Amino acid sequence: MQYSLRLMPMLRSSLLTLILLFSLNITLSADMKSSIVVIDLDHIITNSHVNQDIILQSDVLLQTNQQEMLEREKELKIMEEALIAKKGVIDNQLFEKEVMSFHRLAHDAQQEFQNRKTKLDQTIMSARTQIYDVISSIVAKLAKKRNFI
Repeated sequence: MQYSLRLMPMLRSSLLTLILLFSLNITLSADMKSSIVVIDLDHIITNSHVNQDIILQSDVLLQTNQQEMLEREKELKIMEEALIAKKGVIDNQLFEKEVMSFHRLAHDAQQEFQNRKTKLDQTIMSARTQIYDVISSIVAKLAKKRNFI
């Protein structure tokens, strides 16, 4: 999924940081029994109930947006056909005005749906980042509680 691909660098760097912290702890406390723990944060996040809920909600919103876009395209196609039928029937200047107006409507509709998709993508990324932050915090607390750091 494209969202998990965007998070991969963040997850890799965090995993690397955790491994480095644990190995630093091992070096600093050589007299203590040392352990290295590797945590697959991507697996935890991907399989979390919250993430599954985000995926379901985003799929519903994407489908709704696509359906609305298809309906709007049908409306614009009908308007375009009506405009084509007017060519040669109405004054040329009036026809050009109507063509310009139609192009503005089509452009505005396209812009609206692009903005919706961008906003949805940003919301999903924000939610996944919050999940990542919470899980990282929990892992750090557990590591500290068990004397890994």
